[in-house]
Amino acid sequence: MLSEIGFFSALAVSAPQLFNPPPVNPMTFVSGSGEYDLHVDPGDRSGKGPAQYVMRRGTEIAWEKELPFTLVNLVISEEGRVAGFARDESAIQTFALGPTGEIVGSDSLKKTGISGPHWVKTQRARATLLDEDQGQFTIVVIDQVPHPRTEYRRVFDLRDCTLVQEYQPTTKLPEHDRHGQGVETDPATNAGATIASSNLPVVELEELTPVELQYVPMRLGESAEQSDTDGAKATRGTRSKEQRTDGSLSFRPGSVGVGPRGHVYIQDLQTASVYAFDREGVHRRTAGADSEDASFTTPIGNLAIAPGGDIYVERRRHAYRIDCLHFDRNGKRVGIVDPGAFPLSFVPGKNQFWGWDDHDLILMKTSGEELRRLERRPEDRHWLVRSGKPAVAPDGRLVILNEGLAYFGPDGEPLATIPLPADAGPRVAFSGRWAVVFEHVARALMVDFVDESIFRFEPPNTPDGSSWFWAVSPKADELWMVERYNTSWRRFRLPN
Repeated sequence: MLSEIGFFSALAVSAPQLFNPPPVNPMTFVSGSGEYDLHVDPGDRSGKGPAQYVMRRGTEIAWEKELPFTLVNLVISEEGRVAGFARDESAIQTFALGPTGEIVGSDSLKKTGISGPHWVKTQRARATLLDEDQGQFTIVVIDQVPHPRTEYRRVFDLRDCTLVQEYQPTTKLPEHDRHGQGVETDPATNAGATIASSNLPVVELEELTPVELQYVPMRLGESAEQSDTDGAKATRGTRSKEQRTDGSLSFRPGSVGVGPRGHVYIQDLQTASVYAFDREGVHRRTAGADSEDASFTTPIGNLAIAPGGDIYVERRRHAYRIDCLHFDRNGKRVGIVDPGAFPLSFVPGKNQFWGWDDHDLILMKTSGEELRRLERRPEDRHWLVRSGKPAVAPDGRLVILNEGLAYFGPDGEPLATIPLPADAGPRVAFSGRWAVVFEHVARALMVDFVDESIFRFEPPNTPDGSSWFWAVSPKADELWMVERYNTSWRRFRLPN
């Protein structure tokens, strides 16, 4: 049984995470002739710490070392010299490296700012320019105040980083004068430009007999009990925000989960209650929420089902505050737990779950012990960015949508990053072989991890404007679709 405080306290997250700048990912910078290229791998997602540098000349490694700073923009001369600037909140830090990677000089310019409720820095480095003939490089600094913003240039000697000249504010730097922009070697970053879903082949799946969910609308003030297949009982909720003319409550699926026995759990946006149906569509139990559990100011989010059958429903209290309703396996409301932020995805058959902790994805025991922390995507080593709910296959492998599809083994070992069209997402289901990514309305992308191929799946006879939730059966042999604004449940056989 999950502790109300124990394991969730490890997932607490602070508000400032929402306002952090984008992470500094690994970059490869190339000299003008292409003879040299320098790969910079930051040791910290903020780019404020040390980094690993590997300089190549042609196919040979010229030098490699760790330096105590991360150059986020740089130029490379035809002699193999390097110059650029690092990210720093308080100053513009400039560095120059010799042909063997040694630090030959540095410069620090304290940033100015404006006062107010908070001190705001108005200056930042924008670009690095190289003048090979003069043996100089230029750092272009932008100042946001006064308005309109102005740019000025600081010229340095390439050999020792001494300041040669500083030009006063000038006109906006022409685009063609910019140099030192890194070339990202990640195939998934601009996946939308290289992969168009319309060009993907279409896969057809055998459809099994559809199931009509036997939902029995509850009424305001009604309290009822219903037996489950194992004799468990649960009490329905007693209030909703919308009522039909006959007094029954409307039913609007907000999230879908699959329980350990193959039951489909559907969370109702109106009441925050959760309904469980068996494979024949028979309503087996209801996890009933209290009347104040959901409102227009407390919207309901993701649904997570623990291996033992406990239910967790996410509630977003405000911009950076999330808690969740906890129901036991019988549907009884246990209380409200405060994870800080998540969605949670439980590992089938184990008392473990994956959840987001600030930037990182962590694997934890329900007792609160951290087992694994994932910070980067496989292959390209880009920093993970807090995103949607991880999809865990029955065998424990998982995928997450993170500028592509990041694929990890059962214990979090990195396996691959699959490029996807830019608009793919936000929901994903995973069987272990097939990842099904919601793309648009009633269409999905299907990624085959065995044959390493991507297909489009367009379910036949799907009404225009319909929207679906996707799930995989516990045996990973069927793909399930539950319509968002109805009670229809369709099943398709997944290829072996």
